[in-house]
Amino acid sequence: MGTTGPLSDSLSRRSYDVAGPVSDGSALRTIHASFVQAALDRARRLGVSFSLPIRPRVDSTMAVVPSTRAGDIARGPGSANPVVGRFDDELRAAAAREGVDPDLVRAVAKVESGGNANAVSHAGAKGLMQLMDGTARSVGVTDSFDPMQNATGGARYLRQMLKRFGGDVTKALAAYNAGPGTVEKYGGTPPFAETQNYVRKVLQTRDQLRRAGS
Repeated sequence: MGTTGPLSDSLSRRSYDVAGPVSDGSALRTIHASFVQAALDRARRLGVSFSLPIRPRVDSTMAVVPSTRAGDIARGPGSANPVVGRFDDELRAAAAREGVDPDLVRAVAKVESGGNANAVSHAGAKGLMQLMDGTARSVGVTDSFDPMQNATGGARYLRQMLKRFGGDVTKALAAYNAGPGTVEKYGGTPPFAETQNYVRKVLQTRDQLRRAGS
């Protein structure tokens, strides 16, 4: 049997440095298979036994595997209902509080942030529901990185858009992405690829969540 020691610690640290920290909400980082294989071979030659949190991928790289990846649609322990990341309960509660379809709210969070409460877009949108600062203030959110506040604020804004567009989910989603003024200007989903793709993805994800929960 091999032993653990400085070499295994060093190799583990090197793998950690390349891959980045593994935690809920982190992006999946990859390590080239050649690096990992060389490290394993060297350890075996020296009789060192240790393990790394890796698994093979079909593209010949090695992927660090978080214990839970935010945004994955999976089934929660002891529950028949699918969840969207670790903040699924907050999203459901926010939807119920605001009277919005919970699967729609959860789908928006999935598409917007992958269920990551710490997400920040290049434009400055923050949190689960990717609220811009001005929008967050308008719906009473004081901390966009607080999952419950952000989920509630996003559900509230979505409810406002649904009311503004007479319950039309497609227009409400387009407004969530591109702004209500833009939707009114074009009389519906604007001719922007980003917004059109966004609406389609949210509706597909909503339907997927519904099917998984049936």
